[in-house]
Amino acid sequence: MASTEVGFGAAATTVVLGLTNDDLDHVGIRAFLNDWLTLNFIVAGLIAWWRRPESRFGLLMVCAGFVNFLTTLSWATAALPFTVGIALGMLPPLLFLHVFLAYPTGRLDGAVERAIVAGAYVTGVVLDLLRMLLGGAGPRNLLEVASVPRAVEIARDVEFLVVSAFCLAGIGVLAARRWGAGRPPRRPLGPLVDSFALGLVMIAALFSSSVFFGSPGEVAEIETVRRLTFFVVGLAPIAFLIGLLRSRLAVGPAIVSLGAEAARGNVLDALRTALRDPSLEVAYWVAEYDTSSTASSASRNPSR
Repeated sequence: MASTEVGFGAAATTVVLGLTNDDLDHVGIRAFLNDWLTLNFIVAGLIAWWRRPESRFGLLMVCAGFVNFLTTLSWATAALPFTVGIALGMLPPLLFLHVFLAYPTGRLDGAVERAIVAGAYVTGVVLDLLRMLLGGAGPRNLLEVASVPRAVEIARDVEFLVVSAFCLAGIGVLAARRWGAGRPPRRPLGPLVDSFALGLVMIAALFSSSVFFGSPGEVAEIETVRRLTFFVVGLAPIAFLIGLLRSRLAVGPAIVSLGAEAARGNVLDALRTALRDPSLEVAYWVAEYDTSSTASSASRNPSR
């Protein structure tokens, strides 16, 4: 796919930007971790988009990957790409939060999810812009209109703490999904939801520790947290792909084992058992009535 080639081109560009910036420390590790995020989200997103083009989830993952690449423009020595990269610097963690809470449709269905994501976007975008206007990004920042270091520091601390709080709220939403209604999640989805929650834990830990202990470039321990955060968040797309594979492996044998003469109710029971979800319903199209029905309603009305 052309998008895949663009993704690998973005990864290569990240490496080139790192190698041409003499002021960048630990270029190899930083380039690897950024490409780890970029490629994992883009590739997994393209697979999800290909399998379910009607869902926005794959497209959202692809966007998160490409935006993560664009932030590495801040490694450029020219002022314009540097400014663009810095201006987008806060968007990747906000997009990761959006991705995790929008699973599996790519839409934020609940009011709580929408409030969390909207609040995080407003906080991150507005305060990041304010920091740039007040000279928080250095001499190559084309958006600077004044230099107020103390105000920049306050804006950064507020931004990081508030975004951390939204990430923790997102973990609460994921926990409710995982353990809500007193039943375990479907087998392929449990590790996926856990990987989303762990990613949000790491993002919150990175931002909050940066406020209280110093920035990653200044404190070795915070730099370690930053690297772990990149690695852990990059695992989420892999967990997503594993979940897709396990779902296919679980459903296929369950259907085959029923035989050609199996009743619809038995198919539904097999799917519920395979996916460990007793509330599962199977919808199918009823052309005669130009509507959809479920397997349970079909068993009650076999004439359909």
